[in-house]
Amino acid sequence: MLEKRAQDVIRNILSAKLCKSKLENPRTSQRSFALRLGISSGVLSDLLNQKRPITKKMALKLKSNLNLNSEEETQFLKVIDNQKINFKPLPAESYELISNGLHFSILRALELSDAESNENWLSKRLNRTKTEIRSSLNRLFNLELITKKNDLWTTTENNLHTSDHIPSEAIQNNHKQSLDEAKSSLTSDPIDVRDFTSLTFNIDQDYLSDYTDAIRDFRKKILSISKNQNSNEVYKLSIQLFPMTVSVKKGEKGA
Repeated sequence: MLEKRAQDVIRNILSAKLCKSKLENPRTSQRSFALRLGISSGVLSDLLNQKRPITKKMALKLKSNLNLNSEEETQFLKVIDNQKINFKPLPAESYELISNGLHFSILRALELSDAESNENWLSKRLNRTKTEIRSSLNRLFNLELITKKNDLWTTTENNLHTSDHIPSEAIQNNHKQSLDEAKSSLTSDPIDVRDFTSLTFNIDQDYLSDYTDAIRDFRKKILSISKNQNSNEVYKLSIQLFPMTVSVKKGEKGA
């Protein structure tokens, strides 16, 4: 049997993969997910609810069937071999929250001046189904980011803190969603309520951190401006900085 911390790591990766499958295909059930893993739904339920220990044999079986990326497979192998692991497992609820930007839109919408703070209002204002809103509200409640009083939702004083240990897959899903939302806005929203701009320029890559620091400062400035206003709409600012040229190593042709 693996040590408790090792089992917790595997259990959290297992939960995150189940959440991801449900995000990609809402029809995914715990039974169908278990079938993909080569185990019964009862065994999967026991593993997730800590009613059954995760043995090395079970861990190896899960590794083979979970369709892990290279980062996750490395973590699995370290855990199985009882090597030191230097990351904190991300709870499944948090994984899905980071993956889906709707949660952040709900948090901001609840702070609007005209907020009615119920499912119907949120569904209408965010143009999402009541099922999506209800699921996201429950997740935010479980993470203690919102609370309910007299059938109305309000944000709590708790801040959402993320760390460098968030799986890159969750962050990538969030960014992909932002890009899709931007593409939709480009064609559906009138030009007087949006602003799209881009800039192509040359840099010395040794000074890349200067640019990323400037972007962080700009984001802070935008937030400081919004906090001094009586907000009535939710907006998203999405910034991408990426290379257009392929790097050439010194000594290679073209360097």
